[in-house]
Amino acid sequence: MTKYRPTTLSCALCICNISSKHQQRDDIQAALLNAKGFGGNNATALVLTPSKTKQMLKKRHGEQMLADWQQANTQVQQQYLGADRAYLPVW
Repeated sequence: MTKYRPTTLSCALCICNISSKHQQRDDIQAALLNAKGFGGNNATALVLTPSKTKQMLKKRHGEQMLADWQQANTQVQQQYLGADRAYLPVW
């Protein structure tokens, strides 16, 4: 029987160690989700953390654009939280 050896993947965002054991990590900025389908329908998706997404948006569109978006999004977030609270059950 062969022992499991962690695999290292390199990508533009990070170097990931794939292990069979749970590891608590605070420095991961992205994750790969893999789905195996029937008949060859396989897919892989890249999921970024919110902080990494904001960093990429700031680099592409600039600090002022991101600040304008955050200001405009404040009202949307307040409406979302209000609606969320309205539908939560009261125990």
